[in-house]
Amino acid sequence: MRAACRGWRWNASDARHGLLVADKFRALHKRPNVLGVRVAQQIHEACRPLAPLLGIWRGSGSGHYSTINDFAYVEEVVFDHVGKPFFGYSQKTKTPIKGQPLHAESGYLRVINDREVEMVIAQPTGIVEILAGYYAANSDACVINFESTEIATTATAKTVAEVTRVIRLENNEMLYDVSMAAMGQSMQHHLSATLQRVSK
Repeated sequence: MRAACRGWRWNASDARHGLLVADKFRALHKRPNVLGVRVAQQIHEACRPLAPLLGIWRGSGSGHYSTINDFAYVEEVVFDHVGKPFFGYSQKTKTPIKGQPLHAESGYLRVINDREVEMVIAQPTGIVEILAGYYAANSDACVINFESTEIATTATAKTVAEVTRVIRLENNEMLYDVSMAAMGQSMQHHLSATLQRVSK
């Protein structure tokens, strides 16, 4: 790399070219208003019914389970897209007072048709959820119900047999619930949170 760059000098022509490239990049990523949500022009047609999910969401939640103590957390969730028939998903939680990291996960939400969706979520705890579900949506609200079809775990991860997730969104507010059967316990409620949209 050093040899390839030897003798190269930045000049006014290069600067003008760089500005032109930057202007074209910005033009491609202008965000018009679609379905009441500012989304990029290249959003895939299959994903448009779920466009209200796109953006950055922040809020707080609580968790409980028969094998652990109850706890509270603050959370950030991001749904984004790159023009393909899926949304990218990432989530992270922290303790409410000290802001210490608690949990994180990421994955993809795949739109199959006008009713069905799939989701794959990977967690640093060695757990991967494969979920299938159904959705109903209009211009500013949606409801998605997921059930796990498979849970994969590493050799050292805790055992998880089944997971369900419900996401409800309306008027820039997202609510979700997570239930699971894990560590030999029967299916029971585990997490709930209320998040507000902070960026589109």
